[in-house]
Amino acid sequence: MIGKHNLTINLFDNILSGLFSGCFSPGYEFFGDITMKFKITLLLLPTVLLCLSNCTFGSEKPAPKGASETPSSSVSITFHDIKAGKAAIVDDSLDPYFCTLQPMEMSAKTGSAISGQTLEEQRQQCRRRYQAGVREFNDEEKEALRWCVKKLYPALKQQYPLFAEMPWSFLKVSDKIEGGLSHTRDKHIVFSERTCKRLATLHQSAPERTSLSFGSLLVHEQMHVFQRVNPGFFDSLYTDIWGFIKAKEIESCPWLEKHHLANPDGLDCCWVFPIQHRENTIFIWPLLVFAEGPELKRMGRDFRMIAVELVKSNGHFRTIVAKDGKPIFQNLLEVPEYRKVFPSTGNIYHPNEACASVFAQIVMADSFTATRKRPEKIDRELAHLRKWFTENLGEKAGANHKRTLHKKLRR
Repeated sequence: MIGKHNLTINLFDNILSGLFSGCFSPGYEFFGDITMKFKITLLLLPTVLLCLSNCTFGSEKPAPKGASETPSSSVSITFHDIKAGKAAIVDDSLDPYFCTLQPMEMSAKTGSAISGQTLEEQRQQCRRRYQAGVREFNDEEKEALRWCVKKLYPALKQQYPLFAEMPWSFLKVSDKIEGGLSHTRDKHIVFSERTCKRLATLHQSAPERTSLSFGSLLVHEQMHVFQRVNPGFFDSLYTDIWGFIKAKEIESCPWLEKHHLANPDGLDCCWVFPIQHRENTIFIWPLLVFAEGPELKRMGRDFRMIAVELVKSNGHFRTIVAKDGKPIFQNLLEVPEYRKVFPSTGNIYHPNEACASVFAQIVMADSFTATRKRPEKIDRELAHLRKWFTENLGEKAGANHKRTLHKKLRR
């Protein structure tokens, strides 16, 4: 998971507890294999944080209707009330979501079997459940989130000003929505009641630990907002550095459609990874799906990361299907050629998730930790990727990118 920090054994226990309960989850990255969770945890411990600098903020901005905004001349932080939240949670204008959902996942994502005679009726019912799940932030939760964002902002502004210009907007929902996993919708970060409660509780007892423990989560989710507002911005990272192929479309199969699991933070799944095997090239399709079985699926527990084998013909990709109708696939984490591309994160079923995870690691490691030795392989990866993020999000980022971003933020 994303690195946490403090020098005490108690915080280490807190990190592990957060990993397996989902309270510090950057979203869709939990699987049924508890051993794999632990391996991923150990892999990311080199980025554990040690210290956090203080910062100050300025005057107040007017808040939009239906939301309250934090006073600051530099960073915009908005909390949506129930009315505004109900509109925002089903807003598909930037990234169509509900029209992609299938029955199995709608039931899992709302906590009970979905009703409706047709797929469209089920999707409408799903939308209503999401709206019914919107909650109001209390003052303690708002204060805790303000504290965290304001601690992060100076470092983001200094190192990645293009990213730092993104306003922060928050929605709160029931623990039943998306299984309580943190995610984003449109330009908003969505936290569950459970996450907000734990955030507020920690902030009341140890404010500095709040920003440290939740800093990575906030950067991770805000990166997903940036990705959505700037489609295609990271394509060169995904293709030129990580080696993905951006396919126009990929022919799926009924089994994959049934077990479909749309990640709201990575809806475009047309990313293919080529593996050179002697004189041939093997193509795999990284996906997150639900486990097999007729029972109601549980978010997180029933997630499976798989590598689906594809065949390329006349420039098009098609899923290879066995005689029993199932696609040919294996555990994504057991594909060594793919796994070695991402030594510092196990959140690799979609390049958007890998990007958000690594960026959060870099931000927290560079700005909020003391110098500490990391495995050489991870240091090399972070240095390589830090260069890309600095060139594209830093002070020298092109003026065209900034002008385009400003236009999108005003919409």
